[in-house]
Amino acid sequence: MNLPDKKHSIECTSHIVEDALLSMITKSGAKALPFQLKAATDAAIKLQTQQGILLQAHAGLGKTYIIMPVIKYLLENNLIEMQSEFPMPILWVTPAAVIPQTEEVIKQFGLLGKIMTISYAAFRGKAGDLYWEKFKHPTYETYTYAWKASRLPSLVVFDECQGLKNDTSSQTQIAWSIPKGVKRIFVSATPYQKVSEARSVVQGVGMKYGELPCTEDNITELLRDIALHSHPNSLCQASMTRLRKRMEDYAVFVPKVRYKFKTHTRCRLIEFENAEEREQYDSYYEAFLAKCREMDRNTHFGWNEMLVAMQKFREGAELVRAPRMAKRAIDTVEQGRQTIVVCNFVEPMRTVYKELVKEGVDESRIAFIVGGQTPTKREAQRQLFQTGKADIMLFTMRSGGVGISLHHDTEQGRPRHIIIPPTWSAIDLVQALGRGHRITSMSDTTQDVVWYKDTIEEKVCARVEAKLDCINASVGARENWVNVFTNGTVQQDVATKDEYQELEEENLNVIQENETK
Repeated sequence: MNLPDKKHSIECTSHIVEDALLSMITKSGAKALPFQLKAATDAAIKLQTQQGILLQAHAGLGKTYIIMPVIKYLLENNLIEMQSEFPMPILWVTPAAVIPQTEEVIKQFGLLGKIMTISYAAFRGKAGDLYWEKFKHPTYETYTYAWKASRLPSLVVFDECQGLKNDTSSQTQIAWSIPKGVKRIFVSATPYQKVSEARSVVQGVGMKYGELPCTEDNITELLRDIALHSHPNSLCQASMTRLRKRMEDYAVFVPKVRYKFKTHTRCRLIEFENAEEREQYDSYYEAFLAKCREMDRNTHFGWNEMLVAMQKFREGAELVRAPRMAKRAIDTVEQGRQTIVVCNFVEPMRTVYKELVKEGVDESRIAFIVGGQTPTKREAQRQLFQTGKADIMLFTMRSGGVGISLHHDTEQGRPRHIIIPPTWSAIDLVQALGRGHRITSMSDTTQDVVWYKDTIEEKVCARVEAKLDCINASVGARENWVNVFTNGTVQQDVATKDEYQELEEENLNVIQENETK
């Protein structure tokens, strides 16, 4: 096994590490912005002394380009202790939709053959058998996991690590079972919104509890200590601020960066166009209320049934809203934009597609990302949109709401406009709003969250706003999405022929041609 070169370990000064990283980035043909280089330097230094780190940065700031030179630096200087003879010492776990983009960066930095990329679905499924074995628990109706010593990775990257916030999921349990000595990097703009959801990260980075290392035996007590007067499972900004403070030795927090071009994020409260639309919406809501009344009468009514009822209402409401979203998409395309329509469910996405075709949009001008597509097909659909051959991109939160880049980054492309329905998850909302705007965007981006006025959705706004405030406390900088539900950004639309027209002062600025060369 390769042992770390002590001469090149923690005694390295920051500027020496920074110079080495800059050289690697330059040789790869990439360009490092100052904040990216600083974040990479901090990460490289902290990983030499800590079991793991969290890289938390807003969507679109190039987190993959921050991490990749760090891995190359650690490998080339023997600063990662090899845990096995397996030829690919780095395991990179990421959403399936992001794998093609990640592998492009891996190739750019000359790390092919060193990093194994795997989706979260494969990680918890058959492909994960390459690394671990599953055993039925002798007492409980659960499984335990044991990593294979012969194929044990030396470093595991959990990209978009908010996928590990659910304690009961198999991928979370597998992540918890990684043996000590294996380095970990957790990457996300929104890793958690409650102290309880931070367990995978806190445990993975090896946070100290007093003088003792964090273990499965004391992790619950540690999280309670961080939450202090509130419960770890409650939405509390003060608790998230304390968590951020405790994570400082184990995290790289990238501060808010001023983009060259802006995002215009707005909450659109729309009225129903007619009585029929209102009746359809109310019928779905009444069915949900009926389930609520049934639960009150029947103590044996399960919460799973309640969740199913809520999902049916949400999907029904989105089906009613789908034609309106299609109309908005057509209008924004006619204004010279490329439009991204996000859905929570597949059936409403199909309805949006059918409405677009019904209104005369050529099928070849509509790209879409759905579950079940191969990585090759998914990337082909993304490229259709990125090269300007498709005017509209459709995807669901689950299939494309995390990680993929759909921003305006080519001269063939046009300014982006995102249309998104309500989502009960603040994390999903933030991630979806991060798809169309990046630090390298060539124009401003408009983002509309479309809610129905005078419905239960207005009350949900307050709940989602509270979740956004908690995420903001963990970020430590007020991001553009934090203001989505404030009075300054809520705009009421009247259902008229001019409903979809934009204000003149919000016309997007396209980068001048001479600035792109």
